[in-house]
Amino acid sequence: MSTGLSEADEVLYNMLKVRRLALAQERGVPAYVVFTDKTLVDMAYRKPRNIVEFLNVNGVGKSKTDRFSKPFLEVISDYLEVACGGKQSIKINEIQRQGKKPQNIAEFMFGSQIKKSS
Repeated sequence: MSTGLSEADEVLYNMLKVRRLALAQERGVPAYVVFTDKTLVDMAYRKPRNIVEFLNVNGVGKSKTDRFSKPFLEVISDYLEVACGGKQSIKINEIQRQGKKPQNIAEFMFGSQIKKSS
């Protein structure tokens, strides 16, 4: 799937996919039940920082905001901290210099594999 996101936003998108997969597995549902890929793309593009901004993401309503805003806002906050020079940014810059893909950075951040079908 071509997301149309920048390389930096693609990193966040993959981080959001990791979180979505974990939440789906906890609930025993397919990943798309938590959020669709389209919603995660919009979330990566918008980078909401609070519940009001989260509600403006395509495919997010009050029910999903109540259930899922906290874990996804945490991912976005962690990403923004790193993107703005947080403690892991040096390692991430090294991963990027090695020519690794955004998925590798998401795996580094969460220590998890992203399934292609998620």
